[in-house]
Amino acid sequence: MANQCGIPDQQFLWDVFQRVDKDRSGHISADELQIALSNGTWSAFNPETIRLMIGMFDRENKGTVSFQDFGALWKYVTDWQNCFRSFDRDNSGYLTI
Repeated sequence: MANQCGIPDQQFLWDVFQRVDKDRSGHISADELQIALSNGTWSAFNPETIRLMIGMFDRENKGTVSFQDFGALWKYVTDWQNCFRSFDRDNSGYLTI
């Protein structure tokens, strides 16, 4: 269930966070995030993209994302997905002119 801002409720986010946090450290590493994300082609995200995403949301400067930061990261990714989908009118996974 999502709130008015489109962020899922805390229990949903916690469940997702626990699935991504494979080593149960309480933080998501770049490797864990890269495994969890799909770019729509079943190929991995570029490691630099993952590093930049973690850097944007890592408030503790540990190179990882805590659960507290995860909601913002989740919203960022889903907002970009929604933006892409709004321009991918034929649902091909590509933007064409």
